[in-house]
Amino acid sequence: MSKIELYPNMFSLSTVGVRNHYLQDYLFHPLRTDFTGDNGVGKSIIADLLQLILVGKSSLWKAGTEGTDEKKRQVRTIPLDHSENNFAYAFLNIEIQKNKFIVIGTYIPTNKGAVRPFIIHSPKEEDETKLGGMNTPVFCREFMIKKRIPDLAEIEKIFADKGLRFKSYYQSDEIKEYHLTLYKNKILPYDLSSDKSLQMFAEVLQSFSRAKTLNINRSKSLKEFLFSKENDVYQHFTDEKERLAQYIDQYNEAEKQRQRLLQKQDALANLDQLKRKQEEAFFQWISCDAGLAWQMKQRNEKEIQLLEKQLKTLDRDIEKTEKKSEELNEKLANAENLRDENQKNINLISHLKGLLAQEKGILETITFNKKKIEELILDRSELSEKKVTNEAELNDINKIYPDIIKFEEYWRLEVEKLNREIQVIKPIENLISKYGSIKEVEAKITEQQKVLEAKDKLNKLKNLALYDYFISSIWSKDYKKAEENYLSEVARITEDINGIKDLIQIYSEKDENSLFHWAVNQKKALTKAEEAVVMHLKKIAIKKPEATPGAKYSTTPADLIKNLEEDKD
Repeated sequence: MSKIELYPNMFSLSTVGVRNHYLQDYLFHPLRTDFTGDNGVGKSIIADLLQLILVGKSSLWKAGTEGTDEKKRQVRTIPLDHSENNFAYAFLNIEIQKNKFIVIGTYIPTNKGAVRPFIIHSPKEEDETKLGGMNTPVFCREFMIKKRIPDLAEIEKIFADKGLRFKSYYQSDEIKEYHLTLYKNKILPYDLSSDKSLQMFAEVLQSFSRAKTLNINRSKSLKEFLFSKENDVYQHFTDEKERLAQYIDQYNEAEKQRQRLLQKQDALANLDQLKRKQEEAFFQWISCDAGLAWQMKQRNEKEIQLLEKQLKTLDRDIEKTEKKSEELNEKLANAENLRDENQKNINLISHLKGLLAQEKGILETITFNKKKIEELILDRSELSEKKVTNEAELNDINKIYPDIIKFEEYWRLEVEKLNREIQVIKPIENLISKYGSIKEVEAKITEQQKVLEAKDKLNKLKNLALYDYFISSIWSKDYKKAEENYLSEVARITEDINGIKDLIQIYSEKDENSLFHWAVNQKKALTKAEEAVVMHLKKIAIKKPEATPGAKYSTTPADLIKNLEEDKD
């Protein structure tokens, strides 16, 4: 089927100073425009104006209707009979493409001078013969200057100021240039630059203008209507008629083939439409499936990020707790070292207690020996005074006296040594006298050591950034319970992460035979109970698998979900 050409087309006809019309713009319908009215209102002038615009020569112009007064049917009578106006304009707006226009028209004087066709267009610098389209059509009011009709020079200046080109044609060669320009720009379908073709074109236009004289029942009348009395034109018509008959036969055959092609085209169009619907449905399904996958992926990624963040926080807490544990272990080691030192002190105290006991025994021995020495000295004195004559007895006493002197010196040195040791243990003796016993001293030392350690730990804990959080947390109230909660939370988060990773793996594998993918493809919301069942049984098949020990499947997943019973307790 051939394509209908919409351009160029006659958009409007405008008159400026024309009899019976004066200033008018007539917009044409793309298919047909009728002019109706009583006799004498100016209907035939419309055809006369179209003939003048297209032919461009007053010598070839003939009125479309016959009048009683031949003088009134001349070109110079078309303008208004007015002393101020001795010329008129008529022009067509030609739409060469959508919303692009050029103007072709004619200048009509009231004297015997020739009409002058003109063209208005947007100039193109690269080619002067190429008519550039204007963005808007030209109307009759643009040919007026303060209610006065301007001449050609003024009209040319008006449009030059608007950046448009106004060109009129007067001489015979210029008229040929006018028609050639219209032909090259496809405004006219024929080249009318030759006098013969122009005359034939003018006679055809005149024939249509005289349509009321046509008798369609007489072939002679039809021939005279179309060709007047020109035999060569008639011969041309005969040739064209035969050629047209051939074209008609070719057309009929082409029409049959066209009908067959149209039927095939309709069938293909229907098939193409079905294919498009299938593709659209498939694309919609793919889009929904991808959208759901993307949403689940986004949600899972957010949950994973949140869990990883919580896990990192717990790892940091574990690290801090481990550091605290190391510090506590270090303090415990210090405490054990201090305990060892205290044990040494306790051992020293025990040793000193032994020394004290030994000192007491020595003192008692010294006292005893001192008494004995005094007794011996007394005995010696008594013996000396009594001048015991028993020489043997005196000699015995003299023999043992040096030993007694040595013994006394030995014990004197021992007493000095003990006095020095007493000075060393005297502060401990003060502690014993203050607290009552060695055990009480040891308990007090241990208690003071624990207080110092606790104070040191408290000072270090206060310097930590998380001290306030620690005070408000369960760690400061019940360490064992906090540790149990921490380990339980780490296990729960690890289990959630593993579950999400399993879910992502199941979805990425796209096992269409699983209960999980069956539920996703239903594309409807599940209750919490249904979702729990689907997630618990997500890997079971919905088709009977091959004989495999322990394989689980359900061939009716819809019934499985439908018959689900939820325990409200």
